[in-house]
Amino acid sequence: MKILRNYVKSDLRQLVKSYTWLIGMIGVAVFLFFALETQGFYNNNVVSTYTFATMMTGALITYVFCAFPYATTFSEELEHQYARYCIIRGNLKWYVLSKSLVIYFSSIVVMLGGSFLFLILCRTQVPWMDWEVGNDYGSLLAECYGDILRANKPIVYCMLYALHTGLLAGMLSLVAAFCSIHISNRVLILVMPAFVFRILASLNIAGYNIYIFYCFKIFEKNWQNFLFIFLLSAIPSLLLTIGIYQSMKRKL
Repeated sequence: MKILRNYVKSDLRQLVKSYTWLIGMIGVAVFLFFALETQGFYNNNVVSTYTFATMMTGALITYVFCAFPYATTFSEELEHQYARYCIIRGNLKWYVLSKSLVIYFSSIVVMLGGSFLFLILCRTQVPWMDWEVGNDYGSLLAECYGDILRANKPIVYCMLYALHTGLLAGMLSLVAAFCSIHISNRVLILVMPAFVFRILASLNIAGYNIYIFYCFKIFEKNWQNFLFIFLLSAIPSLLLTIGIYQSMKRKL
């Protein structure tokens, strides 16, 4: 575990010093605004504007920016032969696990940070909520965390919503990381999350698709819904990490 801690510290230091996480957050906020197109502030309130933006096609690019900070690290270190040096200091298993953890959690943080920036910028122009357009909140109140919205805690609701999309972003960033071992083109690697999202959006299982991450209510309790979404993100992410390990072993 000491080897893993050293790897994680090194990866985090590399990530923080690069400032790519900051570019990622700004990119998320910018493309949430871009997703609004000509709609403007939807129903003149922040909550409606945010949920509307996340459901639009333009918001797909936010997943690209979540992958931007660290998803290409495997291909970059393989290209510059730095991966071999890092593995000599420890072992391949901890090396892959460390980078996968940093890719996954940095994507969540970028989505949270970018969404928060978007929310604050919207709040400078319109109120958090407007109960006079109550019909607009009907579906939101009936879904996951509706009780939080009903309790007039819109910022908490929006950040939990962002956490759900962040869990999806973490998984999609690991898809990009897996592809980066086999693809050297950085642009192609970074567009992979948006491409995979579109594929998953076209697949329906028991009436559900990838949009299940967007705070749709499946179970009665909020914690049950969150646990389900977390597992829906964590299990594929674990499988992708194993796939990255096997791919790296063959590469080296």
